Parts: sequence; structure tokens; C-alpha cells
Amino acid sequence: MTKGIITPSSTYNNTDCIKVADRTMCNALRGLGGTMTIQGAFNNSLNVGTITAIRKLGNGSQINLPARQTLYEYYHDKFGFGAKTGIELGEASGYIYPPDSAEGNEVRYSAMTYGQSMNLTMVQVAAGFSSLVNGGQYYKPTILVGTIDESGNLKSSENKVIRQTVSGGTSSQMRTMLTTARRSSFLSKSDKSGYEIGGKTGTSEAVVNGAYTQKETIATYIGYGGGKNGAEYVIMVRVAAPGKGINLQGNLHAGPIFTDISNWMIDYMKIAPKE
Repeated sequence: MTKGIITPSSTYNNTDCIKVADRTMCNALRGLGGTMTIQGAFNNSLNVGTITAIRKLGNGSQINLPARQTLYEYYHDKFGFGAKTGIELGEASGYIYPPDSAEGNEVRYSAMTYGQSMNLTMVQVAAGFSSLVNGGQYYKPTILVGTIDESGNLKSSENKVIRQTVSGGTSSQMRTMLTTARRSSFLSKSDKSGYEIGGKTGTSEAVVNGAYTQKETIATYIGYGGGKNGAEYVIMVRVAAPGKGINLQGNLHAGPIFTDISNWMIDYMKIAPKE
């Protein structure tokens, strides 16, 4: 959207599956064939939609090298995926294959458009997501509120802006997409009224012995909330049961946890509702 190639109302022909090189990639939710908007693909977590959208960064029919380079620029260079954030805790860097490497091929980058085939930490994702909803500013993640001097006075730490990830206009569009996606689900029915709450579900195949399996899934939900001053907090929830063979879903298992924490945060932070 920052490049002006697509908007939430842009349309494409949705199919249950799409051919990528020698692989076939499919939507988890089948039967929604026909004309679909990007917002509709977002609401319904349609993998074909995300692949089709990123193909537009290339030649339109492939996620070719220029398209992969652009995706890498945003994921790695702007959002910091696959790199340590510098938070004052032990952390892993994760990894994203460069677009010009043998492993950084079209198949892998197609899966990356819907959140698979890359190794990330929750701190990386939450920090990058925060920039999407706060106007495009990437802040260095920290656990420090401030320092206390010898007299017991608290000196608040400065919030350090590292870089701009997206334009303010794109950030506004993303907030609209996220609130629209949340309102399209049952989750919004439990939100406190008068507040702007948006978010996105995630359901991914678990990795067992180095390979994805369809017998076990991981549920995630990431979202934000705020009142008259815009986005004021970001919450990410991950629910997994390694080795249990349970198919967890983002909307059913992670989403309600987000809702409970979100409602608590509004009270805890004493956030004023939107006027």
C-alpha cells in the first residue's frame, strides 16, 4: 500500500489454491472463489490473496527477485524481522533467507506472505506491528520504565525512534483494515465500547522434526487498542501445545485471551474513550 500498488478495496480472482513454481499452495478456508477484495482476503486469512498481492510487486504472475527484494526490505530492514531488537533480555535473532539465496526462492517467499517459512521472535513481530499502527515509527523495544536516582526519583527512559517503516497514510489504512477484520469476527462483541480495537488472527502449521505438519497447529493473535489518542498498546498472544497433536486456531484459542487482556489494559491505563 505504501507503494500505491494496492488498496484494501483492490480486487483479485480468489481460488482455493494457487500454483507456485512446482508447489500448490491453498487457503485453509475453501469455497470463497470469485472476486475478492484485499480486505476480504485479510479478514478470511486467504493465502492466495497474500501471494497474489505480493506478486504485484514483481511482474504480476510471480514473486520474482524484485518482489522478493522488496518484501525482504520491509520484513528485515524496516520491521527488523530476523535481527535482534536490542531489548534488555536474552533474545534470538531468528532468520529470514535473503532473496538472492538458493533458499530465498519464490516458494519460500510465497509462504512468507502468510507468516510461514521464516524464524521470528514475538518481540520482533510485536515491535514491527507497533510501527504499523502508530504512524510508521519503529521504536526500540525495552523493558525499562526509567531509572531511579539516589533520592528515589524516577527519571523516565526516552522512547527511541529507530526508523520509519511505513508512511502515516499506510499506517492509517492498516488500522482501518485491522479494525474491520476484528469487527468481522465474533471477538469484537466482547470489546469495551468507545474504543478502537483492531487485530489479526494467525493459525500456522507446527514444525515437527524440521518439517511442517498438518496434524498440529499454533494459534496467534496480535492486535492493538486505544481511545481518543490513537493506538496506545499492542498485545500479541501465542498458544501452542507441542507434541500434543492439537489443531489450535487463532480466533478460537488466542483471540479471546487478547480480548481479556485488552479490556484489562484499558482500565489499567485509564484510557479515555474516543469522542
